[in-house]
Amino acid sequence: MVAKVEIGVACSSSQVPNWWTSLITSLIAEERAGVEITGITSISSALPDHNKNHTLSSSPFNPEEKRRADLTDANRVTIAKRFLDSKADYLFFLDDDTTHPPGTISRLINGGHDFIGGLYFNPKKPYNPIAYIRRPDGLYHAFYGYAPGTLTQVDSIGMGCTLIHRSVFEKIQAGHTVFARPDGTLYPVPNTSIMNVSESELGLLANINSITAVRCEGDIGEYEGFQLVIPMEPIIEEDNRPWPFYALEYGRTEDHWFCELADHVGIKPWLDTSILCGHWKYQETGVDDYKAELDDQKMGDHIVAS
Repeated sequence: MVAKVEIGVACSSSQVPNWWTSLITSLIAEERAGVEITGITSISSALPDHNKNHTLSSSPFNPEEKRRADLTDANRVTIAKRFLDSKADYLFFLDDDTTHPPGTISRLINGGHDFIGGLYFNPKKPYNPIAYIRRPDGLYHAFYGYAPGTLTQVDSIGMGCTLIHRSVFEKIQAGHTVFARPDGTLYPVPNTSIMNVSESELGLLANINSITAVRCEGDIGEYEGFQLVIPMEPIIEEDNRPWPFYALEYGRTEDHWFCELADHVGIKPWLDTSILCGHWKYQETGVDDYKAELDDQKMGDHIVAS
């Protein structure tokens, strides 16, 4: 059976025009290898990655504000909706500052996992892999020391070279209920975390140590540890905004958000470390920069130890 793949590109304002030439050349090769490319959705993002969390957190959120639509997470949400409205089996997300080797999509499909990506690196020091392991405190550390040429399960990956099967999006939707917060933003809550309780029982919830949504006489409250964080309400029937697969929350980028939603329904991303991508800013960053940084770190450890 021929795999049908939709291409999604979240562009930055500093896009290199000739990047499209390499992409189209790559897609032609994929079609010759038997992959059907059903379409390309490209949406411009005015803010690069290192600015978007700061900008979002430093100004009040306004759903109607044009700048909000210029953020990468909002664009990925739109791309995901268009993909789900298509006939494609897979969505291949990439950024306009990442370049992947020939045959990447075919290799990711043949990797045998519904959520899988290639390896690329931070374009500035410490040149860490854009793949992460989640710590017990909920934060992330980069996946240093990966085994080259392997398929490895991780907790989070970037969307710069990532293939996601339709079923991943559908399982996330089925496993969550979307609520509205006071500022109008959407928040998907795992169905297993929604409980029916009375107002008199709210005090008993102080011992809950994980994020929990609570239904109380039609109102929704979200608890984290011992604190009521944000009240939420069911979304109205007329709310036709796309499903919030991506969001900038708690100082993190949108890829962590999506990976956590997938984790709620038992899906973790896989990383194919044999697919080595370039990451362009002013110049290309790749695996050689990562290796050189590791050597520098080892030398620094040696100097300190001695």
